[in-house]
Amino acid sequence: MKIRSGSELVEEFFPETPAGPLVVDNRPAEIRRVVKRLRVLLAPHFESASRMGIVLGPDDIQAVLDALISEAEGLNPSPHLQCPEELREYLRKTMFEELAGEPSNVLYTTQVNAEVIRYEAMPTEFWKSCLLALRDDLERAKKSGPSATCQTDL
Repeated sequence: MKIRSGSELVEEFFPETPAGPLVVDNRPAEIRRVVKRLRVLLAPHFESASRMGIVLGPDDIQAVLDALISEAEGLNPSPHLQCPEELREYLRKTMFEELAGEPSNVLYTTQVNAEVIRYEAMPTEFWKSCLLALRDDLERAKKSGPSATCQTDL
C-alpha cells in the first residue's frame, strides 16, 4: 500500500469516473455458493423453531424468500411474512431479518487501478438471482417427495 503525504489532494482517493456496475465473475458458481450459504444460515432457525414446538415447512421458507425478493425490488416485504400463528410469524420475520443483511456481508472486489481495490456488496440483481435459485431448488425438492419438508433438505 502506498503512503500518501498530506500535501496530496483528496480527489486522488476518489476517482471522478464512477465505476460501472459490478460484474460477478463465474456467476453460476457464485450463485451456488451463495445459495449454500443461505441454506446454512437457515438451519439454526429450524432448530430454534423446533425448540419452540413449531415445525417450519416449505411455505414458511417460500414466504421469507418472497419477502426478500419484494424488498430487493423496492416493495414492502411485510405482507409476505404475515401469518395467523404469532410464533410462526415471529420466526419468519427473524429469518427475513438475518437474510436481508446478506448482500452486504458477501463482498466482491473490483480493481480500480494498480493501487486500489474496492470492496463492494452484492449487487441487487445478483441477490435476486440467488434468491430465485434457492426458491427453484426448494420447489424441485418439494415436488420430489415428502422428505422435502425436512430441515436437512434445505
